[in-house]
Amino acid sequence: MVCPQCGKDTSEYASFCSHCGGPLRQGAQFQANTVESVQPAYEEKVPPPPEYIQNSYTPAQPPNAYMSGPPSNPYTPAQPPNAYMSGAPSNPYVSGQSSNAYMSGPPSNPYAPAQPPNAYISVPPLNPYTPTQPPKKGKGMLIIILSAVALLIIISSIIGVSAYKQQAAQHVAATNTALTGTAHTQATGTVVAQASATALAKANPYSPTMQTLVSTTLTGSQDITDWDNNTTCMYKQGYVISTTNGQLVSCNYNKNVGADYTAEMDVNINNDNAEGGMILRETADTIEILYIDKGLVALQVFDSVKTQNILLKNASAPIAVNVDALVAVVVNHGVMTVFVNHEQALTIDDNRADIGQTYPFALLATSINNKGASTATYKNVRLWTV
Repeated sequence: MVCPQCGKDTSEYASFCSHCGGPLRQGAQFQANTVESVQPAYEEKVPPPPEYIQNSYTPAQPPNAYMSGPPSNPYTPAQPPNAYMSGAPSNPYVSGQSSNAYMSGPPSNPYAPAQPPNAYISVPPLNPYTPTQPPKKGKGMLIIILSAVALLIIISSIIGVSAYKQQAAQHVAATNTALTGTAHTQATGTVVAQASATALAKANPYSPTMQTLVSTTLTGSQDITDWDNNTTCMYKQGYVISTTNGQLVSCNYNKNVGADYTAEMDVNINNDNAEGGMILRETADTIEILYIDKGLVALQVFDSVKTQNILLKNASAPIAVNVDALVAVVVNHGVMTVFVNHEQALTIDDNRADIGQTYPFALLATSINNKGASTATYKNVRLWTV
């Protein structure tokens, strides 16, 4: 194909001459004219840039290899049109304009005033209906916070362990002290309890002035050595005194208890006529006796010179046949008090009973009106003195 401008051969598929750059097709001419026609009016007053003014003194430039394709090869079959050189597709937003900015229109005019920025190309404005997002905190602050929390946890753990160890040590010490104190208290309490029990066992419940326990006897057969031991006075599950004809039989305690004392014992009589009792004090002329009968206790004085019994006083008492009764008597000069099962049965204050003690304390068995055989059994005798 021959360029109508320069008359040189060029590719029949090119839109522009590869030698002079002139348009080869009517569409290309129209496109150039169209581009020229849409330039702003003020550009017409501005002289064209130097590169568009023909310089008669400048020799012809060789063809631009980048603007024109290679010369046609008559031996090469016709090539399909080059999409990159035959013009870009038309711009859908501008009528008749090519979307290829490098091929359409002259370059920008350096003498024209600066154009305002294209609002459609710039970043679109913010949506006023979209709430402003808070700024995101940095990861560094999060790491600092987590490190501080971890450090606090470690410190708290260390403090907790130390406090626990200290409390454990204190608890062990307190426990040892408490155990020691408890053991001491228990031991002390046991000693106190034993002492209290011993003191209670020794205490005289009948007389506050006679608190010296001088003897506990007739608790077993081993105590018989302190008493008369014969056919009428023997130990058989108790100290048994018996009479075959109802006559009074006495068995002596072979230790002196003095003129004033307290005596306590278990007494059991074996029939309705049987009598038990105690010879409280005795001199050459007088015998002072406490008789223990069924349902009755009596204090008498026997005058051996006048050969008569003098009844000082008697009283009913809960004495039953073949049943042990706890009988106690307090002898204090002329004042005598008798208790049965810890209950006071009778008391006297009589000068006739205020006699000295020449013979020892004794236990007895007899029968009412000296009728028939009888026995009286004694156990667990306790004696207190002033």
